[in-house]
Amino acid sequence: MCLAVGMTWALYSLTYLGKRFSIVPEARGLVTSGPYHLIRHPIYLGEIIAGVGLVLPTLFSLHLALFAVFLAAQIARTVFEERILRSTYPQYEAYAAHTRRLIPFVF
Repeated sequence: MCLAVGMTWALYSLTYLGKRFSIVPEARGLVTSGPYHLIRHPIYLGEIIAGVGLVLPTLFSLHLALFAVFLAAQIARTVFEERILRSTYPQYEAYAAHTRRLIPFVF
C-alpha cells in the first residue's frame, strides 16, 4: 500500500510541475501551489513513502540500513536544493517559513 501511495503522490507532484520540471532546481521556477502548497518537496516525500513500502514487508536489516542511507540522501538533497532556491528566488524564504520541508505540520 505504501509503495502505491508513495508512487502515486510522487507522480502527481511531478505531473503538477509539467513543463517546469528540471533536474536543476533554479530552472524550475518557484512553484508554491498544488502539492507544493502542502510541503516543499512532495516528490521526495512520495519516493520516501514508496521506500517504506519496499522495506516494511521484510524488515530485513540490510533493507533497513539501505533505507536509512536513502532517507539521509533525500534529506541532504532537500538541503542542497534549498540553498540554490534561496539564492535564486528572494520569495523562497517566505514560502519556506510557512511550508514544511517533507512532512506537513511536522518537518
